[in-house]
Parts: sequence; structure tokens; C-alpha cells
Amino acid sequence: MIASPHTWLEEHTPRAEWLGGFKKDGENYSTMDALHDLLSEHFTAVGTPVKLPFVIRETANKYQHNFTEVTIWERKT
Repeated sequence: MIASPHTWLEEHTPRAEWLGGFKKDGENYSTMDALHDLLSEHFTAVGTPVKLPFVIRETANKYQHNFTEVTIWERKT
């Protein structure tokens, strides 16, 4: 299982290490595209990705409401 909000920010992750969130060969390249490219040799995505809400408390009065995308991967035999 992989859960990610697909939020790529240079202040947290160097751009060279992003899994998607940029243009590749002139086309949008998403995190899901990168996961499929990286995992498909040994894993198969199972089912449909699910978006789950989550909240981050920043201060006593400020919160972020976000969604994370959850995917399930099954090892190929």
C-alpha cells in the first residue's frame, strides 16, 4: 500500500527526487505515472486508487484539509 498526497515542494524534497509533478518529454508526468514506471516490473496495481481526507494542524487556528491517494500493489509471481 502506498499513500501520498502527491505534494512535491522543493522545501521538503529536492526537485531531482520528485516522483512526478513535472513535465517529461513535454507531457505532464504525474506521481502515478512515476509509480507505475518504477513498480510495474515487479508489482501490479490492484483496484482503483482511493482518495482519503486528512487534516494537518498548522497553528491553534489554522488547519490544512488535504487528500491522500491510496493505492494497493501486488507482487508479481
